[in-house]
Amino acid sequence: MTETFADHSALATWSAPECPFTIEYSRKALDDIRLAVVDAFFSLPRGGAEIGGLLLGRLEDNRVQILDYAPLECEHAFGPAFTLSPADQTRLGDMLRQSYPGGLRPVGWYHSHTRSEISLCEADVDIHNRYFPERWQVALLLRPSTLQPTRAGFFFREPDGTIHAEASYQEFVVEPLPLQQVPAAEAEAARGPVRETEPEAVVIHLSEPEPARCVETEAQPEAPGTEARFEAVPELPPAASEEQEPVRAPLLLAPPPEQAEPERQESAPAAAHTEEPAPQPAEEPAGAVPLFHDIEDQQPRPQRPWLGIAAALAIGLVLGVAADRARSHPQPAPQTPVAASPATHHETAVPAQPNPEDASLRKQNDDLRKQISDLTAQNNNLRTENAHLNEQQADLAKQQAQRNKAQADLGKQQTELRQQRDDLAKQAAKLKADLSAQTARAQTLQQQVDDLRRQLQRRRLSIQSSDPLP
Repeated sequence: MTETFADHSALATWSAPECPFTIEYSRKALDDIRLAVVDAFFSLPRGGAEIGGLLLGRLEDNRVQILDYAPLECEHAFGPAFTLSPADQTRLGDMLRQSYPGGLRPVGWYHSHTRSEISLCEADVDIHNRYFPERWQVALLLRPSTLQPTRAGFFFREPDGTIHAEASYQEFVVEPLPLQQVPAAEAEAARGPVRETEPEAVVIHLSEPEPARCVETEAQPEAPGTEARFEAVPELPPAASEEQEPVRAPLLLAPPPEQAEPERQESAPAAAHTEEPAPQPAEEPAGAVPLFHDIEDQQPRPQRPWLGIAAALAIGLVLGVAADRARSHPQPAPQTPVAASPATHHETAVPAQPNPEDASLRKQNDDLRKQISDLTAQNNNLRTENAHLNEQQADLAKQQAQRNKAQADLGKQQTELRQQRDDLAKQAAKLKADLSAQTARAQTLQQQVDDLRRQLQRRRLSIQSSDPLP
């Protein structure tokens, strides 16, 4: 046997003096078969399972080329050995009749022996004669091992049509293919993009302040892994009103109404203990965002460049403290030409809270509770049905196991009956041969008896006659 190790797609050659043709096989295809055989060998304790399939290739100039393979899914109805059931035989016939890409066709078959040596048993020879009758179709037998490499051997028909099934003329070791080095470009593509920042890192971007008047936004807490920004936001334009004069002092954007309202309610009891109630802020124009004014009117602060991350964090902390103080101790805003009563300011500043005891809300709450109870009941029903389905599935699995056991017992009985039939046939042949021998012996004895009878008759006649017989 000669092999070419140029690459994994090279063909290796197997030949024997008794083989009338040369066998060439793909080293990659044979290595894939070896891996499947070894996996099945270690799938079960004490010998594993035996597998098999078709060898695909071409026939060219007295050369059989094995280029690919097609595994046969054996249901192992008779145990872990590669014994074909009626369903397996039907599947094998369908595989032999179908067409394969690349012009390949079945040139033989392969299977593994995990509990015997490299030899074809009577069932293997029957499969080969029944499904692979051509003189150039071969059988490949593999024998895996726990500590030794996998051995293999080819079986074929000799010129007189017989098969040397006791052993292969030329056993060989199926060596695993060497690992190939992945090219640098493929390795870089498989590695994927490299993250420039850690998942928990916080990146702070510094942006230059706007040249126009602006309002600094309060730093909101960010979730881990997000980017915290300190930006300059343009000042919101005032509402269209001739009597409202523009506010020139730096302003801080207030939180949303649903967040600011609880803080106002919390500060209300504290203000009730003071001697004089805190003045209500002036009414905001329609469409404007609620604002907390600074303590005193100041000129716009000079714009300063950001000095670094530390300066940004310090400014954010100071603005947060100032915002908290402004929320807890609101100061009167600059008076506008349009005067309004304190009651009007109070009604405008604090929006009316929805009544939790409203009939519609109670009805919605009752509907939601009813839906929740219905969903809970449906969930319980689904759980009960799921439990019933699990029980049915367990019963089906138990029935399937019993059926498999019955099939295995039936297969065992069929094997025993086949063995008894073979023994009876052998005994019948032996009895027939013995009967033939006894018949021949009886004929010989009968002939001798006839001869003796004739001799006695002649002697009796010679005694009775006076003249002796010639």
